[in-house]
Amino acid sequence: MASYKLTYFNGRGRVETARTLFKLAGVAFEDHRIEMKDWPEYKPKTPFGSLPVLDIDGRIIVQSKAIFRYLARGFGFYGESNWDCAQIDSIVDMLDEFYYPKMFVILTGSGEEKEKAVAEFTETATKVLGDLEKILSENDGGDGYFVGKKMTLADIHFYNQYTNIATMLGKDIFAKFPKLSGLRRRVGQNDKISDWEKRRPASMF
Repeated sequence: MASYKLTYFNGRGRVETARTLFKLAGVAFEDHRIEMKDWPEYKPKTPFGSLPVLDIDGRIIVQSKAIFRYLARGFGFYGESNWDCAQIDSIVDMLDEFYYPKMFVILTGSGEEKEKAVAEFTETATKVLGDLEKILSENDGGDGYFVGKKMTLADIHFYNQYTNIATMLGKDIFAKFPKLSGLRRRVGQNDKISDWEKRRPASMF
């Protein structure tokens, strides 16, 4: 059995989907969390000077989505075909592409800069969520998952990004998207996910 060590900051951030995949698969891993005060000392020890880092028996993978895809393939949460994998990748990439550019301004900013960022992010989020609602609706009428007949990386990553988007804009942003809200409930009802959500360390993001 491989030994896994996942290193990231003490928050959900860019790595929570990897932690969720480990929990869903029932695979043990070391959840190594770095405090911000220790980052300057730790940074030179990392490839590319960034986190997350996944250590598998001494072999290193960096970049969050590379880690997600490696784990999803290994744990059975990826697509059944090359086409399905590409659809999953596009959803995961889009969820990150529109979320992260405005995140820190909204969560830590103030005044006009924050107000502008919130307005711009709300407009973008409404468009992207509408597109995702359409994609979901085209598979089993939107009452299943994004791709195929089972939960995949796309659904798991959406579940985690739902929490982040709701933190920034409030849950009302999802009121117009009942299929996405239903997907969030379905994924969250998984016993392993709900248990992890109750036990994981609390963090703002």
